[in-house]
Amino acid sequence: MPDHFQWQAEYAIGDPEIDAQHRMLFELANRIVTIMDPRKNFSELKASLQSLFDYIDVHFDAEEQLMEEWNYPELENHRLLHDGIRKDMVLLLKDAKDLDQLKKDLDMIINSWVLVHIRNEDAKVGVFRQKQQGSGYA
Repeated sequence: MPDHFQWQAEYAIGDPEIDAQHRMLFELANRIVTIMDPRKNFSELKASLQSLFDYIDVHFDAEEQLMEEWNYPELENHRLLHDGIRKDMVLLLKDAKDLDQLKKDLDMIINSWVLVHIRNEDAKVGVFRQKQQGSGYA
């Protein structure tokens, strides 16, 4: 069975650590999708989601630190986007009442994070860094 969320090389921003974290997030999201089975314990699933969200939080912190080191001009806006995703995740766990709703909400959050945030916003960071390196900045 193919993964629900597919990593694409175009999602890479050019930093090995951040790109590895992005790939790990895809892997974790796919694990969550696989265990979303009505026969599974709902509280166990919520605990697994909390682990995923904890990893996302660590990733956001690392990514923001890197952007700070690179003097990324859109850092504050990017932080706001991360904060919005964090709030969505907290609400997802808090408001989850049944498996079907949890699946739907999780799919929406991860798809919007994967398709919008990594592909569009994180890609801007990669382009910025490539230009920075091309102009002689370290």
